[in-house]
Amino acid sequence: MSDPSGDIPEELLELLHPSLDRVEAHLNQIFNSVRNGDLDLQLVQDTLRQVRNGRVLLPGYGIPIDQNAEPMPITGCSIAFHNQWEMRYWDPSAFNHYFDRRLNPATGQAATGLDLQDAYRKFETPNSCILDFLLKYPVLIPNDWKYVPYSQKKAPFKKTVFWGTVYQCDDLLFVRYLTWGHDTSGKPIWTWGKQWLHEHWPSNCDSLVLRED
Repeated sequence: MSDPSGDIPEELLELLHPSLDRVEAHLNQIFNSVRNGDLDLQLVQDTLRQVRNGRVLLPGYGIPIDQNAEPMPITGCSIAFHNQWEMRYWDPSAFNHYFDRRLNPATGQAATGLDLQDAYRKFETPNSCILDFLLKYPVLIPNDWKYVPYSQKKAPFKKTVFWGTVYQCDDLLFVRYLTWGHDTSGKPIWTWGKQWLHEHWPSNCDSLVLRED
């Protein structure tokens, strides 16, 4: 489910109008099926699965994403790698969170980001433009992206990593992640951080990858 806190920006509502028109047509199709006595249960299930706190986003008819946006510049850093993502609309059901628990074979210790980067690049991974899009419209971020279910005491907040853009500062590389945290006043907010690739990969650092099914 999406975060219900706060109102939906008017700009976002304008983007949603075409999507909601299609949703209305989809729901009318269901009602007609009920009226005619030939209810399509699969149609109902597909629609209900897309409900997010009373808001419906059908695959392929979500919020438009600017595919030509540039990655957010970071002072003193350059872009080492940037995957030109081809997703035209935001649809959270198109993704999985993936965590590679492998060890470094040479040391037997937890792998670093450098150990894992080739493995993650085998997946379709969204870039940081998608991250910035979600920070602009945090109401679209699913609630289950907030916490790590298997390690809540040690790492309560999940870090959703966007491997599609890798930054470089001097000789060091990092990727950006989306996380649920707090601002300086203690107010809970969605924010972003850096995960350095030369460091051991934290257990709460899940990578966002495109579903393969």
